[in-house]
Amino acid sequence: MSSRIITLPNLLTIARMALIPVFVSLLFYQKFLLALGVFVFAGITDGLDGLLARRFHQQSPLGRILDPIADKMMLVTSFVVLSMRGVYPTPLPHHLPIPFWVTITVISRDVFILVGAAAINIVSGFRAFRPSFLGKLRLSFWPRRLESAPAITSQPSIRWFLPSPSCPGSTTSSLSRAC
Repeated sequence: MSSRIITLPNLLTIARMALIPVFVSLLFYQKFLLALGVFVFAGITDGLDGLLARRFHQQSPLGRILDPIADKMMLVTSFVVLSMRGVYPTPLPHHLPIPFWVTITVISRDVFILVGAAAINIVSGFRAFRPSFLGKLRLSFWPRRLESAPAITSQPSIRWFLPSPSCPGSTTSSLSRAC
């Protein structure tokens, strides 16, 4: 474990965090291909920083904190922005925006994990939460969650009970445009 703060993996993580406002700005200015490029580049730096840290023995306490924070910031920002109607051109594509309930579900899961870890730390003093292989594998699929949410909500078998923000009091999906 390196005691240095300024290492290449930490710089990559900080660069990934700095790309978040660039990603959001590109979405708001409807530069979707550039936004996708920034998103993919951020994903590559996410894998690269961990690989470099392990390979060149540059793992640091700061990196262990910054890396998951950068991941969560990109995840939450992506879901929130892609849930907003104002980001997309009109008329809206049928599979966008991501339903708000999906965004709330993803964010709530992370909040519950954080609260649970804090409770365990307060009660028992345990702090050695290490990422598991399955957790890393799950995190590598988070861009897929962004892509699959609209497809799941458009399924007729579950669409009838999803809330619709566009139809007050309606029980139809926002994708069905029933109002």
